[in-house]
Amino acid sequence: MTKYITIVILFICTSIAFGQEKEQLEITKNHVSIDPFLLTFGTLQFQYEYQIGKNMSVGGSLGYKFSSGIFKVQGIQSPTLNTENIDFTGVKIMPEFRWYLNNEQGINGFYIGSYYRFFSYGTNISGTYVNNETSTNLIDLDVAINSHAIGFEAGYKIMLFKKKAFYLDFLIAGPGVSFNKVKFTENLEVADGFYSTLGQELSKYSILESLDINDINIDKNKGFNITLPAFRYGIKIGYCF
Repeated sequence: MTKYITIVILFICTSIAFGQEKEQLEITKNHVSIDPFLLTFGTLQFQYEYQIGKNMSVGGSLGYKFSSGIFKVQGIQSPTLNTENIDFTGVKIMPEFRWYLNNEQGINGFYIGSYYRFFSYGTNISGTYVNNETSTNLIDLDVAINSHAIGFEAGYKIMLFKKKAFYLDFLIAGPGVSFNKVKFTENLEVADGFYSTLGQELSKYSILESLDINDINIDKNKGFNITLPAFRYGIKIGYCF
């Protein structure tokens, strides 16, 4: 499916690019955009981009995650630990640099670049924990995740109308690496052995299991650090002036 979507995007890019060859676009240095598809993931995000050279720009995005959207994070369901679904909220900040590969002045067409991404998300975990298969204990934890990521990006920006101010920005790929710190704060005191069980269950989540990550060791400060791959992709609708 991804293969066919990529082909369609490239076809649209090529068609519009050829249609604009005969008339040069007006140069505009300020570009603002929004990714409407992120709303399905419970995130509202704005981006600002400013041209600093013939084909280069700097910019940044600011996002607020108000829910997990339609893709809920499944809670833990095991013989000893059961939790409700997890719903993260928080903020995201992301500066970036782009270099456009066109022969004309302006920040449009194919581009490559780099980015730094920071987000701080939080949620609550509630449920039950069976200690030594003899007693059932209520759990109530606040979870905070701070993540720092760096990576590269590639995409294509299409100016929709000649001498007009609207565009589409296709971020095709954005591979990187993220460094994440997870911290737990107890609202109710947990039973002995809880954090060991929690670490084992977290390592079973699909993305961690696919990376062959062994049991997560939650330290005495009730947290852990983990390094993971980072990804970026999307389609933005923008306005320039």
